[in-house]
Amino acid sequence: MRVDLKTAFNINANFEKCKRAKRMILEDMEGSFCDDYKKLVGYANVLKESNPGTDVVLKVSKNTVGKRNFLRMYICFEALKNGFKNVLRPFIGLDGTFLKGKVKGQLLYAIG
Repeated sequence: MRVDLKTAFNINANFEKCKRAKRMILEDMEGSFCDDYKKLVGYANVLKESNPGTDVVLKVSKNTVGKRNFLRMYICFEALKNGFKNVLRPFIGLDGTFLKGKVKGQLLYAIG
C-alpha cells in the first residue's frame, strides 16, 4: 500500500497511517467485530427454531451504562445429545486456548 501511494501519487505515508486506513476501510466494508456480537441473539434464536430440542444459552452482562457485554455461549444440538446417549462411549475431552486478536479472552470447549 505504501509503495502504491508512492508510485501513483508521490505520497510518503508511514506504516501506522496505512495500517489505520486499511482498518477503517475494512470496517466500513465488513462492519466491526462489535457488530457481529449483536447478531448472536438472532443466531441463537435461529438455532432453536431450526433444530428443535437444541440447547442454546447466551450469557450477557449489562454494565452501568446499560450496554450489554457478551460473556459466554453454549450450544448443544439435539442430534449430538441423542448420539452421545445412545451410540458413543462415555468420553469428554476438554481443551481451551487464549484469544490474542482484537478480542482478548479464553475459548474453552468440551467435546464428547
